[in-house]
Amino acid sequence: MRDERCGSLTRRIRLRHGAIMSFLNPFYLAALAAVAIPLLVHILSRRRVPIFYFSSLRFLRESDRRSMRRVNLRRILLMVLRMAGVALLAIAFARPVVRGKAAALFPGGGSLAGCLLIDRSYSMGVESGEGTLFDEARSRAREILDRFSAGDEVTVILFDASRDVIYRGDGNGKTAGLFLDEARLSYGTTDLRGAVRAGLDALRESGRESRELYILSDFQRSSLAAGSMTGGTARVGGGADSTAVLLPVRAYLVRVGDEPPSNGAIERVSAPAATLHRGEIATIQLTLSGDGGEARFPVALYLDGRRVLERELEAGGSGSERASFSFPVERSGWLRGEVRKRPDRLRADDRRFFALRVVERVPVLLVADEQRLYMEQALSPEGAETDIALGLKEYGELTSNDLERTAVLVLGPGRGLAPPDLEVAERFVDEGGRILAFIPPGLEETIVSLTGHPVSIEWEELGERFVTIEKPLAAPYFLRPLGAGTMDAITGIRFTRAALVSGVPREEVLLRFSNGHPCMWEERRGEGSILFCAIDPVPGAGELVLSPYFLPILQQAVLVTGESASDEGVSIGETIRWRGGLEGGARYEMPGGPDGGERVAGVPALLARKAGEADGRGAELVLPGAESPGFVTLADSADTLALFAVNPDCRLESKLAAAPPAEAADSLGLDHYIAVGANEPIAAAVRRGREGREITVPIALAAILLFVTESIVAQRRYEGGEDVG
Repeated sequence: MRDERCGSLTRRIRLRHGAIMSFLNPFYLAALAAVAIPLLVHILSRRRVPIFYFSSLRFLRESDRRSMRRVNLRRILLMVLRMAGVALLAIAFARPVVRGKAAALFPGGGSLAGCLLIDRSYSMGVESGEGTLFDEARSRAREILDRFSAGDEVTVILFDASRDVIYRGDGNGKTAGLFLDEARLSYGTTDLRGAVRAGLDALRESGRESRELYILSDFQRSSLAAGSMTGGTARVGGGADSTAVLLPVRAYLVRVGDEPPSNGAIERVSAPAATLHRGEIATIQLTLSGDGGEARFPVALYLDGRRVLERELEAGGSGSERASFSFPVERSGWLRGEVRKRPDRLRADDRRFFALRVVERVPVLLVADEQRLYMEQALSPEGAETDIALGLKEYGELTSNDLERTAVLVLGPGRGLAPPDLEVAERFVDEGGRILAFIPPGLEETIVSLTGHPVSIEWEELGERFVTIEKPLAAPYFLRPLGAGTMDAITGIRFTRAALVSGVPREEVLLRFSNGHPCMWEERRGEGSILFCAIDPVPGAGELVLSPYFLPILQQAVLVTGESASDEGVSIGETIRWRGGLEGGARYEMPGGPDGGERVAGVPALLARKAGEADGRGAELVLPGAESPGFVTLADSADTLALFAVNPDCRLESKLAAAPPAEAADSLGLDHYIAVGANEPIAAAVRRGREGREITVPIALAAILLFVTESIVAQRRYEGGEDVG
């Protein structure tokens, strides 16, 4: 009996405990105007007829007067019954609620169903006077459970972005309280609307006459999505073919905590996704946000538990600040990094984790056919110690196994990648690998396939003429460590064979030839990148290969990750995917709950093998999402295969801004709600809500009874030959 046209107003109507009667759908009271219709019908149906007196009938006049009085009384009775029936029907549609002593005249049934929705998202971790807001929510939930009787049906649901039913049974408060003792705060974000839907579904399934929904939350605005819900009703009935009856639900919005405190959060931390080599400079980017309180925060960076850097950052009060930390990595292996700020009342967003992979020597795979000697010597000079561990392959021999432990793939002179090899290379870069692709004659098709732009490549033999590299406004990131003098010398190198490349966007070009065509450009693809070099790396193409600058240019292009893709880790609950080969005894370690600890499990059952890869090499491993921040470690019997940093999503949940009850109820579509303040006793609020009684059904039954009585009276008049007008 809810009119969608008046829903926006009725959702704001609260029952005042001092009133005797109020209405949930007051707009229907306008239908009381229809009470005048039976009166108009009665007046208009009265007929005036001429009266003739006959002497022979004069003794019947007294009898006729008595008969007409009875007829008129019946007409008035019919009119009153019709008017009363219409009035009661209009009142029934308005859904009346009586309160106070008048409610005792309409005793309800003994069946009661209650559903408690308890917010466990990480904003409920704000520290209050005694413990956290979540501890306060559990305490108030126990008070609510004490208000139920053993014959009632109670459901307790913990929610963040997901929902878990931790108890469903009778109203025994002690039994349900044991499950509350085991409840724990999560690091997830809030979906308050989804939780309300789950609560209404639980009440619908109960089938009880009276239904109560308790929402215990800090009611962050970020948890209230836009749009409208079905409303504070539970739909009872079977499937799609059954008749649905809307049953009202009495909702209690139980606010925990006072006004939210000011909060500073480390929203994001991104680390280089590419493999670093020992001694390389690593740059960590971070975003710090504030909400109007403390504006300056001491921030420290830790590697494997050791503080590396510390700096004071300013978040601009209610804005955000981006900063970076740069430092040399001095040891190899998987490094566990952490950025921390000074703790405040919400500690879940005061630190953030990142992972770095550092190797003693960068594994590089050179794929080339003839004339690869110069590139091989530049990457790994004979008799010299370098930071590169070089592997060699010819075109047509490349497999996914070759790239499992490779950080950089270098494409040199030759016949180019065949379609199967090209697929392997594309998957390699999509998953975070890096490719350095030279463009000698014969490799045009490979380059066109790898690039994401509609490029065209032509070759020009210059003979006695030559082109040079145009001096850029700023040196490319991988050449900056060589210094300005080396960059000036590189721009003087002459080339007698040049690739004329067109179709590359200007913003991606790092270096140009003096004829205006791109010499080097970089493209991001998936999680990796491809650095294209329009140079033929053989002596006959120019002076570069035999110059003293070929070795540093090539090694810098391979070793320096610079502006490669960044890695922000994975979010709480996000599925973790990894592709690679697994040896026997593989396992993963996952951070435990807020109380710490780690969960260790084997991985064979989780391994999704691809067709044609029955040995598991190159297959995709799917790990369940972590429930707590920290690190997920994937290892085999030999060493660590991968390390994943896990962090909460701080983009919305850390912006502490509570919605007032009217806004929350309107967004959640709750028609009949009672706001319970942070310091208001639960017993008083429940008593205030339960003392009112909706009397829609009795009023509707009374209207039906009046219409049935009217039909009986009218039928008797017909049988007596009277006019029923």
